[in-house]
Amino acid sequence: PDYVTDIELVSMEELHEIRRIWVFEKHEIEDALPGIYWDATGEEFPGVDLDDVLVLRADDLAVLRDICGDDSLHYELTRGLLDVERQYRSMTRRAGLFDALEKTVRRCYFDDEEDAVEHARRRSLPFEVVGAGAEVVNLDAKR
Repeated sequence: PDYVTDIELVSMEELHEIRRIWVFEKHEIEDALPGIYWDATGEEFPGVDLDDVLVLRADDLAVLRDICGDDSLHYELTRGLLDVERQYRSMTRRAGLFDALEKTVRRCYFDDEEDAVEHARRRSLPFEVVGAGAEVVNLDAKR
């Protein structure tokens, strides 16, 4: 309605901070905030262009999604590996790179918790499912 068009629910400063957190702390390489802003207001987001910082632009991610089709795990894995690459790109010492790559692969290995548990049962090894990402941990390795 017209009578609420001038109400500011979230300040521009807050939007910039949300965007910073999403892109740089949460590693959301899509940079969705400008699109959300456009959908909500019909106006361009007045923030700086992050294309130089992002691994892939929105149209690149759309191509990746088209290539992966219905295979969401393939999309998430590729997207995650590209994000890890971006994080370590400018570091002269890349300590932790292999751990980050392994974590990404493990997170995208199973469709869901049920798939992880079934895989563990098939292998007949003592595994435990940990967290919402359906990461499987070998309990023997922890001992």
